Amino acid sequence: AAASFEAATGRAAIALSLSSDGDARAAARALFASLRALDASEAVALFAEPWRDDGGLSFAIADRLRRAAFSARP
Repeated sequence: AAASFEAATGRAAIALSLSSDGDARAAARALFASLRALDASEAVALFAEPWRDDGGLSFAIADRLRRAAFSARP
């Protein structure tokens, strides 16, 4: 996906996996660290695949991704 984005836009892209095995705890740690790094960067967009929402921590991850997808940087 990152290579396709770069080819189509001419802009650099970084692709990250929150958890290679679907571990919600690892994904949550990676998500929040990645969002903090993104906020501190000059990035202009975030593209994310939906996270399964089966309750608990998975709900929190899915909710945070939804909110990040629809919030604009000031």
